[in-house]
Amino acid sequence: MKTNKFAAAILSLSIALRASATVAQAAMVNGEVKKIDEETGKITLNHGPIKNLDM
Repeated sequence: MKTNKFAAAILSLSIALRASATVAQAAMVNGEVKKIDEETGKITLNHGPIKNLDM
């Protein structure tokens, strides 16, 4: 069950990043899921620069 939730989180993140990159015409962001907290519904990411968000 955890594997399915992890796969769903990765797919959701991928779709969100692609959609925002398409809309903003910006390069995709490289990132890695570090932690999934199912109780709080939070995902911890380690990512590179996000230029369109000045991060």
